[in-house]
Amino acid sequence: MDSIISVVGDGFVLSAADCTNARSIVVMKEDMDKVMELDHHKLLSMAGEPGDVAQFTEYVQKNVHLFELRSGIAMSTKAVANFTRNELAKSLRKNPYSVNLLIAGYEKEVGAELFYIDYLGTLHKLPFSAQGYCSYFVLSTMDRHYKKS
Repeated sequence: MDSIISVVGDGFVLSAADCTNARSIVVMKEDMDKVMELDHHKLLSMAGEPGDVAQFTEYVQKNVHLFELRSGIAMSTKAVANFTRNELAKSLRKNPYSVNLLIAGYEKEVGAELFYIDYLGTLHKLPFSAQGYCSYFVLSTMDRHYKKS
């Protein structure tokens, strides 16, 4: 029952998510944070099984921070997306995670970027995206009405 949405605008990315953690008719939590800050210019929106989401996204967040501490250079949004996709693809053969991710970021040289990663490790750069139950409505609406500017 997760719903996450991200839209790229002129110089920004807007990300939103619901706060409910529910399976079937049972609501387990109503204040789950499904958008994680990777650094000052990058966000990771997540949907999927709560245990997998917590473990995998914290792993990504800590490794992005570790890379910055070791090298002194912040990873670009594209580099974070490729790292995340690679780790998800590696885990697919050992211990698969049931997570769907949207990675949003802003770089001065490139501008605003949005990357879609599903549980199979598929990576796409998109102008807008949604995952979960809201995607049935949001994707059809955005296909028709989204304008780049």
